[in-house]
Amino acid sequence: MTLRALQIIADSRIQEGIAAGKFKDLPGLGLPLAYDPLDYDPQAWIREKLRSEGLSANSLAAKGIDLAGLNSTHRRLREPAD
Repeated sequence: MTLRALQIIADSRIQEGIAAGKFKDLPGLGLPLAYDPLDYDPQAWIREKLRSEGLSANSLAAKGIDLAGLNSTHRRLREPAD
């Protein structure tokens, strides 16, 4: 199944739910979404991994690990395959 097919199915299910009233009375309805700076940081995954491992960017730089290279590899791996 392609990504586009999944998008069509998801959109269809959402529209069916709206029509059936399944999204009425949800908690937080009409309120702004909470801002999470990790959502807007392309290197957030690196920072989170370092934090979970108890490391710092400085310790990696001292060992010669290229964070920019890791980030470009991560971005390439996240791209959808056609």
